[in-house]
Order: sequence, then C-alpha cells, then structure tokens
Amino acid sequence: MKKRKLALQIIGGIIIIFLIVIVFNTLIVKSKQPAPHPTDIVINENVAVEKLSKAITYKTISYQDRNKFDFKEFEKFIAFLYESFPRIYEQLKFERVNKYALVYKWKGSDSGKMPVGLTSHYDVVPVLSGTESNWEQDPFSGAVVDGKIWGRGTLDDKIGVIGILQAVDFLLMEGFQPKRDLYFMFGFDEEIGGDEGASAIVDTLKDRGITFDYVLDEGGAIVENMVPGVDQPVGVVGISEKGSATAKLTIEGSGGHSSQPKDHTNIGRISSAIAKLEDTQFHGDLRGPGEDLFEYVAPEMSFGMKYVFANKVIFEPVIEKILLGQPASAALIRTTIAPTIFQAGEQYNALPETATAFINLRLMPGDSLSK
Repeated sequence: MKKRKLALQIIGGIIIIFLIVIVFNTLIVKSKQPAPHPTDIVINENVAVEKLSKAITYKTISYQDRNKFDFKEFEKFIAFLYESFPRIYEQLKFERVNKYALVYKWKGSDSGKMPVGLTSHYDVVPVLSGTESNWEQDPFSGAVVDGKIWGRGTLDDKIGVIGILQAVDFLLMEGFQPKRDLYFMFGFDEEIGGDEGASAIVDTLKDRGITFDYVLDEGGAIVENMVPGVDQPVGVVGISEKGSATAKLTIEGSGGHSSQPKDHTNIGRISSAIAKLEDTQFHGDLRGPGEDLFEYVAPEMSFGMKYVFANKVIFEPVIEKILLGQPASAALIRTTIAPTIFQAGEQYNALPETATAFINLRLMPGDSLSK
C-alpha cells in the first residue's frame, strides 16, 4: 500500500513539475515584433487609389493557351504607366524585355555596391465563365466602394507594380537618390509560370553579368483570422515559395447512350479517383518557414493558444491538427492537392468515352516529386 501511495505521489509530482514547466514557458514568451518607427511622410492617398483603380481596368489576362492573350490590353497598360509616372521615365532607365516585360534601373550614387531588385507582375488570372454575376462589383471595374478597391490585380499583383512606382515617384519628387543601383522588374505572364516574362528578364540580366545583393518579390499579404489566437492583422513575410506541379488523370472506356449507363461511367470513375486523392491528403508537418511564422506570432496569441504554441515540442500534434482545420493555415504545413480542371462529355444524352482531370499540387519546401 505504501509503495502504491509512493508511486502515486511520484507521478503526481511529475505532473505538477510538467505543468509548472509548460506554464513557465508560456509566461516567459516575449514579443519578437520589431519596434515601430513612425514617419511623418504623407502621400496623396486619393491619387494613389485612383492610379491603382485605373490599373485594374486593363484586362491583362494570362491564359494557359497563349494564343488567347490580348496584347492590345497589355500595350494599353504600359501606356497608362508612362502617362501616370512621367517623372520615372524621365529619370530612370527603362527597357522592355521580350516586348512586354518591364525593367526600370535607378542608378545609385555608388554603383560599386551590388544592386537590389524589386519584382512584381501585372498579368491577372481570367474570370471563370459563368461566375461574373458572383462579383459584387465588375472584376475589371476598379470600383472603389466602402474604402475597398475591387477587381483582378488588387492583391495579385498590380498593387505591387503601382505601389513600387508610386513610392519611386514620391522619392524622385523629394530629390532622393539611392546609394546602390535599384532594379524594378515586372513580368507579364507570371500566372502561367513566367516563362516569357520573369525568365526572360533573368536571362537578360544574367547575360550582362548583373548579380543582385537580394531580390524582393510580392511575398505574402496582411491577413486577418488566419492565425489561431491572434485577433490583429498579421503581415506574412514570404521567405520561400512552394513548388508547383500539375498531374493529368485520364480515363478511357466505352461510351454509349445515357439511357443505358454502366454502374460506373467514365465520369464516375474519375470522380471517384479525385475523391480518393482529396481523402488521402499529404501529412502535415510544422517546419521551415511555417514554423518560423508561428514562432514570431505565438507571443501575440491569446493565453490558451500561446500555451499550446509556446510548448511546441510537447503539443506539436495538437498544433498541426489546429492548423489543418483551415485551408490557409493547412497550406502552410503540407503539400496541397487541388483538382482544378475537369473535362468530359459534349452532349447531355451521350456517355463520354474519355474523362480528364487536372490536379495542381503545391509542394512544401523540402518535398520532391521524386519522393
């Protein structure tokens, strides 16, 4: 009896020590947010909003079938930039690469220093046919309603193009000159891989022997309600990018009339395969940039969530389950599977002989198609 009592006391002591340690870990977590540096710089907000709003109206759409590109719209957009930022075109060196990719060079006072590059893109994805009425505002209107700008490119990524040029224009007006050369590089086919835009810029600058100290791309966004336990907006800084791969699934079989279908038609068979893929998701693993993100936001969480995230070693399975509960946070910790295109059939009363589906995968850094 004494031995049993002693054992229970030991177990109880271990539990108490365990609780003390994890509570202590929670209480000593300190904020890692950088100290703010207030500025008295004032920009003309109305002008900036007006320029981004106007930029949205140009239908610079990237299609998988490059023959569908309407390059007249791309030319109109480039002309709009010239009209909107004449000071930039007067004082910076500008060139077009592969016709529609744009490169601006701002010469620094010390060109011996390695240059810095800022990149964005001005192409956007198409609006899916038949979904136009789902928009509260026309997707190419650039409408400003209740303090929000509506349309394709407001986030991805005409805001980057206009934001960079607006900032450069302001600095030029103030008489500022950078110490090192700055390059601003804008692609026109990023949404379909950037093979003729960003890739052409890279090849051009590489041929000239230009090497950057660093390059900043569009990165993440300021998000709300994505990080559990954090009520404030979170600025997500992208320090890596997931890989992209697309798999094509095709089923072939006999067709026939819809009045005499088999128990499993080609559409049913491939739909079953897609459902199995979605039910068999990749394993979630909090590591790399995703782990870094939560290390920095953990101190800003509510006590309950902070308690869990401050003791990641112990609660990692719990954390991963929490993150897998939302698409945005799930994408941070696993390779994703997304069926995006489905093709089958031509007539409502005829069974299709083939059915095809395209599955887009976004690979976590460290994952490989060879594994």
